Amino acid sequence: MKIRVVFATLERQQQLMLELETPCSAIDAVEIALQAGLDISELNQKVELIQLGVFGERVEHDYALSDGDRLEIYRPLQQDPMQWRRKRAASQAGASGRRK
Repeated sequence: MKIRVVFATLERQQQLMLELETPCSAIDAVEIALQAGLDISELNQKVELIQLGVFGERVEHDYALSDGDRLEIYRPLQQDPMQWRRKRAASQAGASGRRK
């Protein structure tokens, strides 16, 4: 089976096509991708702790991949989304108050 493994940072995006034996788990595919040159050193965490997804849907490490899957390696969030929304809403409320 053929899959694509992707990892992106703010500076660059990496994509690697792999041809794997069936069955293959998501974490096994990550290990194979690392051996093939994928660089996730920017994560600064063990492979066992990384978060994975297939086509934008979060999956567990033991998820059985299918032909054509796009396996995504996720970076940890830099900021809590709820805090970011509150900050943005407060900023917009302040800006609209100044326009009057």
